[in-house]
Amino acid sequence: MKLQTASILLPAALVVAVPGCDITATTVVAGTLVLTPEVKVPNYFDVDAEVVASAWVAERASATSTDEPTPINGATVAVTYAGNRVSLPAEGSQDGLYLTTSVDDAALEYVDGTQYTFRAALPDGSVAEYGGTVSAPTRLTPAVLTLQPQPTEVFPDLAQVGVHPRNTALTVSWPAGGQYGRYAYVSVLRAKADDLKNPEVVFDNRPESAEEIIQFILGTPPTSVTIPAETFDQDGIYGVIVVMMNKQDDLLPNTFLGSPILAGSGAAVLLGVSSAF
Repeated sequence: MKLQTASILLPAALVVAVPGCDITATTVVAGTLVLTPEVKVPNYFDVDAEVVASAWVAERASATSTDEPTPINGATVAVTYAGNRVSLPAEGSQDGLYLTTSVDDAALEYVDGTQYTFRAALPDGSVAEYGGTVSAPTRLTPAVLTLQPQPTEVFPDLAQVGVHPRNTALTVSWPAGGQYGRYAYVSVLRAKADDLKNPEVVFDNRPESAEEIIQFILGTPPTSVTIPAETFDQDGIYGVIVVMMNKQDDLLPNTFLGSPILAGSGAAVLLGVSSAF
């Protein structure tokens, strides 16, 4: 299972221009680099950490068009960093989407503080590259996250799992801005006994619509989220995943100014829910 991949950057999110920008370019490159956290509990979770890099490449009809961009297939897409170049092949299931992981290509690594540049050459034969550069923030750890209520007990026989009351909301907080990234989203996984590598997603506040992605990037970043009580309505072991990201430092010439280029990492907090508590 690819936890918290770059799927937050959906095509629909790219039809709105960034307010205040002089939009002259029409080629869109939406890139993300995410280090997903390891989630492992014997007999419950067996999800490895991995780095996921993806880019969605598309063309707007004109500089002022509000129509959804047209995906571009056949592009040559890569992410470069620290003298490395990692190719992103076509993902296959969605037009214009290019993706690879550290499982597919061991050269793809997440290095704190390093600049990553997404580069897309179009299939028209031109030498121009489109994309942008983002600095990877310090990788997130569970220690910098705050839970309310904070677990005060350990789940029986699982030292790394805290006890959370059944049918109780959970507020997760993280540092504002700074070294771990400015933008965050949260997902909650519930372990499945018959499939340790593919847990059930029971809560997910990743932005999906155009309005949500604009607010995610341009709005005031929140520093907490409250997970509804009904998320924890069943006995089981849960993984609360927080991903924090930074936005691009620069865009390559002729790249649409509304193109989001993001990089960041995730951390997992493990909780156990039981009607016995």
